[in-house]
Amino acid sequence: MKNLNLKRFFALLGMTWMSLLPLNKAYATSVSLRVSPPSITIQTKAPNTIKTPLSIENRTEQPMEFEILLKPFRAKDSQGNVSYLENFDKKPDPDILKKVTILEDDEPTNKILLGPFQKKTLTFSLHIPTEQTESDYYFSILFISNPEPSTFEKKETITKAQVIIASHILLSIQNISSSPKGTIEEFSGPFFSQKGPIPFTLRVRNTGSHAILPQGIITIKNMFSQTVGAIGIKQSPILIDSEKLLVTEGDLTKLSWQNGFLLGPYTARLTLALSKHGPTFTRSVQFVVLPLKETGEIVGIFILILFVIKRIKKHQ
Repeated sequence: MKNLNLKRFFALLGMTWMSLLPLNKAYATSVSLRVSPPSITIQTKAPNTIKTPLSIENRTEQPMEFEILLKPFRAKDSQGNVSYLENFDKKPDPDILKKVTILEDDEPTNKILLGPFQKKTLTFSLHIPTEQTESDYYFSILFISNPEPSTFEKKETITKAQVIIASHILLSIQNISSSPKGTIEEFSGPFFSQKGPIPFTLRVRNTGSHAILPQGIITIKNMFSQTVGAIGIKQSPILIDSEKLLVTEGDLTKLSWQNGFLLGPYTARLTLALSKHGPTFTRSVQFVVLPLKETGEIVGIFILILFVIKRIKKHQ
């Protein structure tokens, strides 16, 4: 009986305040340079020769010259940032980068010149010999600008800021197929909120020997066990021996849910697979949304109505 009264209470509040919907704003930012794709994931066996296109575009009115460098990196933190390394000295093949070639018109190059608003397509080429041992190698193709000094009439020379843009390569050589391994370190959210969006924290650790690419969804059910929303989790690689905070599709910074006016208890159920073939994990958290200000106003209105009715009956 108490549960029924509670459901009626939340349902009444919902109908009363359904018109209070938040507005969202979107903002755009300008980009002067673009490299595509921003990352390349390669899973292969030895031997193999891999070639894939890589484009760089100059969206400015000035010509730009770039030096092309290959730089190893590792995961720095759970935000997806990386730390660059001097070499692969702790890997089975410290000289793996010598097997990489950047081609322009089928010719090896370590520089590229782009005119104003020009786009060029290069070729990333990697040769993996038969004797190559399995391991993961993470490195960036760095395009580093070499701006020329600008000299003014007063003979003052000012050097333009150096521009660096990168495409990240995630190379996984797997001669023997193995299942991805990982753990959900944290799936949580606030138990009580006054309004949306409802933020969640999803932190996943890779405990295997190769990078993983988790995919998943969070479904939201209300107090009537009805599915009222879903959050698509953006696929993002997690490097070996690291963890990452996963975010919402289309958002680079957070994992959250917003579905108009929210009221009452909800359950968020996570279904996460470490790859398209599994393994799959599930977790659930409960949370309650109760807009105290609006609820207080409703209670105040009910009290006022009851007071007025009582006064009218008293004078009849």
